[in-house]
Amino acid sequence: MKELMSLTKPREVCMKIEKILLVGIAAVTAATLAACAVFAEIAPVTDQVMLTTTQYKVQKPKQSVPPAEMITVNTTELDCLHKNIYWEARNQSLEGMIAVATVTLNRASADGYPSSICEVVYQAERDDAGNIVLNRCQFSWYCDGLGDEPNLADEGERKAWRKSRDVAEGVLLGKYKSDTMVKDALYYHADYVQPAWAATKVMVAKISSHIFYKEKADKGAGAKASGV
Repeated sequence: MKELMSLTKPREVCMKIEKILLVGIAAVTAATLAACAVFAEIAPVTDQVMLTTTQYKVQKPKQSVPPAEMITVNTTELDCLHKNIYWEARNQSLEGMIAVATVTLNRASADGYPSSICEVVYQAERDDAGNIVLNRCQFSWYCDGLGDEPNLADEGERKAWRKSRDVAEGVLLGKYKSDTMVKDALYYHADYVQPAWAATKVMVAKISSHIFYKEKADKGAGAKASGV
C-alpha cells in the first residue's frame, strides 16, 4: 500500500491494482485446479464403487413366488360330502369326521362302488318299483325314515353344520388328511353295534365312537357290506 501511495499518476495506480488483482486471481485459480486434480484422482474409484453397488442391486435376481396351486371343487359333490359328514359324524371328534369323509372318498375311487361322491352317499337298495328300501342304505341316515335337513334353528346344530362344511372342504382341498390307519378303510360302524359283516373285514382303527375296517387281502371291494 505504501508503494501505491507513492504513485501520483492515476493511470499508474490503476495498472498497479489490476496487476495485484490478476496475481491474486491466478493464485486462487491455481489452488482450485490443484484441488480438482486431487479430487479427479479419487473420483473415478468412488464412481466405480457406486456403479458396482447400483448394478448389483439391479442385477440381483429376485426370488420368484410361484402362483398358488389352483384346486377346483365340484360344489354338488362338496354338498353331498358335507351332508354325509354332518349326519354320520357331527357328534365325533375332528379326526372322526375326517375319517368318515375318507371312507366316503375311498368308496368313490374303489371298484364295486359308484364313481362319484354323491352316488356313494345316496347308494341304496331299491324294490322292484324303484323305491328305496327302508334302512337298506349304505349310510343309514339317508333311508331311516326321518328328515334329512338339519335343524339350523338350534345353535348347536348350526355349529355342527358349519364344522361339517369346513371338514368337507378341508378334505377335498387337502387341508385335512386322515390318519394313515384309515387311509384304505371302506367301512365303519358305531362301537355299540356288532354287524355281521364286520367279521369278514379287517379292523384298522377306532376313532371316537366309530370302528373302521378295510377289505381282507384276498377280497375286493365288490363284497360290500350292508350299511357302512
